[in-house]
Amino acid sequence: MSSTDQIDFSTLTWVKSELDETLNRAKEALKAYVEDSEDTNQLQFCVTYLHQVQGTLKMVELYGAAMVAEEMEFVAKDLIDGNISDEDAAYDILLQSILRLPDYLERIELGHKDVPIVLLPLVNDLRAVRSKKLLSESALFNPNLTLGVPDRLMDGDFSMTGSQLKGALTKIRTVYQVSLLNWIKQINGDKALSNIQLLITKLQTVVSPLHLKQLFWVYSAVVEGLRARVVEDSISVKQVAGQVDVLLRDLISLPTLSASKTNPITKNLLYFVASGSGQGRLISEVKKFFDLEQFIPDEEEIKHAEGSLSGKNKDLLQTVSEAINDDILVVQESLDLYIRNKSASSDQLAPLLDTLQKIADTLGILGLGVARESVLLHQGTLKSAVDDNSRPSDDQLLDVAKSLLLLESQLGDHIQSLGGAPATASEDEQDHSVPKTEQMAILKQLAKESIVNLQQIKANFVAYIESPWDKVQINDNPKLLQDIAGALKILQLDQASEQLVLLIDYVKAQIIQKKATPSAAELDQLATTISTFEYYLENLDQGQSIQENLIEKVSQQVEKLQTFATDDHEIDVPASHEEVVEEATETLEETHIEADEAETKEEEKETIPSVPSQGGTLPVTFGDDVDDEFKEIFLEEYEEELANLQRIYSNWKQDPESHEDEMGEMRRIFHTLKGSGRMVGAEAVGEFGWQLENMCNRFIEGGINLSDGFKAMMDKGVSMAADMFEALKAESFAPADYDQVLT
Repeated sequence: MSSTDQIDFSTLTWVKSELDETLNRAKEALKAYVEDSEDTNQLQFCVTYLHQVQGTLKMVELYGAAMVAEEMEFVAKDLIDGNISDEDAAYDILLQSILRLPDYLERIELGHKDVPIVLLPLVNDLRAVRSKKLLSESALFNPNLTLGVPDRLMDGDFSMTGSQLKGALTKIRTVYQVSLLNWIKQINGDKALSNIQLLITKLQTVVSPLHLKQLFWVYSAVVEGLRARVVEDSISVKQVAGQVDVLLRDLISLPTLSASKTNPITKNLLYFVASGSGQGRLISEVKKFFDLEQFIPDEEEIKHAEGSLSGKNKDLLQTVSEAINDDILVVQESLDLYIRNKSASSDQLAPLLDTLQKIADTLGILGLGVARESVLLHQGTLKSAVDDNSRPSDDQLLDVAKSLLLLESQLGDHIQSLGGAPATASEDEQDHSVPKTEQMAILKQLAKESIVNLQQIKANFVAYIESPWDKVQINDNPKLLQDIAGALKILQLDQASEQLVLLIDYVKAQIIQKKATPSAAELDQLATTISTFEYYLENLDQGQSIQENLIEKVSQQVEKLQTFATDDHEIDVPASHEEVVEEATETLEETHIEADEAETKEEEKETIPSVPSQGGTLPVTFGDDVDDEFKEIFLEEYEEELANLQRIYSNWKQDPESHEDEMGEMRRIFHTLKGSGRMVGAEAVGEFGWQLENMCNRFIEGGINLSDGFKAMMDKGVSMAADMFEALKAESFAPADYDQVLT
């Protein structure tokens, strides 16, 4: 299980569409192979696509989903090698896994918690067709072992070395073996556990490596739980205790045992602590230190996550909802006509009874029991009127119509939660609050209008820089920002509104009212702050956890901007106006974060000057805080996509008109380089991918004609993709003609 409280799953929104497309290609390749088993290239394509999915999921730290992708890749490889006896079963489970994984990812994208434990049956099904050992729940349990141990354990450190340590370990192991045997055979088991705990406490003080102290500290908590009967005395626990004995044997011969040998044992011990139901001194300390509560989901979370794997995705719920809404519309129109016709008989209501029953039955299938009961109640009212041949009162009929209107809103909320139980509200809130679906519509409209304001604000700042420094160009910016802040305040998005107020105060005091010219660095940070606000607005319709994460990023950018604020505004002015124009407008272009980007980026391209020439001097490197594992994953993905790009471009170049689909595939590859490049901090690669993707988009949409100039630019772009790959591997500089492609 992933550390969901520490990982930023908003990054999934950047790559979700790409993951869906890649999985769809894997599905099509698998289907093509099943139809023509002699075409093994299709199965190899499937392996390649699944490998790309696995790498991307690891980069966004969704390790449970990445494990599913990894097992799918292994199944496909074994099919190629002929290592699977029941190939039909393998095809079936592989296709099921490809279809289910996007639904699980959609759930996380909407802001729900990652619950990888529900993926375990899928993983084990994939392993079963390969005749591999099945995994337990602990296989998806990944606490952060780099946290070490509490400081108190280091205060009483009496570590031993050399022969002294070897002698102590030998004596401890002898007693440990006897106590372990007594515990397993239940010969005075409580006394045996007490002895084991004393021995483990001693081990914590005599060993030096931090990973060994960590292991024995966690083991102490497990033993405490066993003695208090809050950790199950299972065979699994005894097996791990036996592994500790083997570990002691290895320590006697090699006291510098590496963490790779001990971490699996520590992880298993932590799983027993996390699964424990009680709270002892050590158990509480370990749970708090590693934040283990986040790894064990409650039953409601598990049930909701399992729903995403049973086909209950947004598209399905949307389809069912549309069918119900059509039936609701029929009932509403019929009731309206009946109310208007005062002479209408009750028999005219009879056809509505079957429609209401149909609605109720569908609601039951969706799990909306309360709504179903409400519909059946109103159906009973109408049925009584039909049976008695009496006309219902207008109030009764209006009550039916009102309930159906509320039902439409409930269906929208149900889709947004992917069938999960909605948050409960008080009776007063239910009567007066705006339905969530209507709130979402308001939020989307707000975001749309606010982004228009932000686009105007950015254009004003560009005009201000190019004028040069004519503050008339930006006098409207505080008002435009205030409009957005006011709307956010009305919608009770107070945190975002407060951050906008801080930005407004800064623009007024530090940009408009000051006579001095702002520095390029200050304008860069201002552009980054505005773009971060824009990204927040673009994702207002996402889940609560994603919104909270993004508003935190907004707050960080505003805080950075405020570091430029000074009373006298003494700042370093660049050597020339042109230098500021180049640096500031480059940032305005680079820091724009995309959602539905093609149209927006075209508008920006018309108002923002080109990126200044940097070829030959622009470093092509990874971000400073990117792990080596992620670098390796990205380089591997880059190399695979580069080979695909060169092959596809070669086909397209020979006859562009008969290979129109290849342009869409090239656009996808550049999109991958853009998104993945930015995720690992390779900004030069990300910017290159963005420019080429944008050019492909314009060609596909008819904005660029198939000319010799376009062909030459595509040729240069494909060639430079290879040059950028080599530059990134060597962490050197961009090619000399880098700026020619980006302008």
